[in-house]
Amino acid sequence: MSHISSALKRIFNITHLIESAIISGGLFITTLLMFGEVLNRYLGLGLMWVFDLALYTFIFTCTIAFIAATWQEIHIKVDVFEQHVLEGKPRTLSLYRVLGGFLVIAGVCIFIPMAYEYMLWSLENPQYGTLVPWFNTAWLRSAFFLAFTLMLLHLLHITSRDVSHLRKIWRSKPHE
Repeated sequence: MSHISSALKRIFNITHLIESAIISGGLFITTLLMFGEVLNRYLGLGLMWVFDLALYTFIFTCTIAFIAATWQEIHIKVDVFEQHVLEGKPRTLSLYRVLGGFLVIAGVCIFIPMAYEYMLWSLENPQYGTLVPWFNTAWLRSAFFLAFTLMLLHLLHITSRDVSHLRKIWRSKPHE
């Protein structure tokens, strides 16, 4: 079991590294493209596709940022409630985290089939960019399915960690 846990931890660490690299690279590329768009506008270079490409890069980067926010646990809970209402109540806080995790997992599971159907539809019906007629935007629509799938995997990992923590707390300390 320890080898499996160690392998999963390495896989998640590599996934986090890849996601962080995509986000950093995407923001850098978007910034360069937007600078290029400004130059294009003022110098009259006639590059019509720069803005579209910047927009697509930014949307893809934001989609990956949603995934990173999930594994960093930035947007899946209300910190104020945890810090003020559940402060000093480790059992209740742990139970709150587990129940919240299951609730978010259920929400993501509702959207995964829709994202999958959307991905299949976009692969069957290519949609080309307005100003970039050769640029198929179906990959961008497919990214949503990948995003929801990775979010679900991160949430399952986080919630399993929280369940383990809840079990430890309930076994070790007296009731609140």
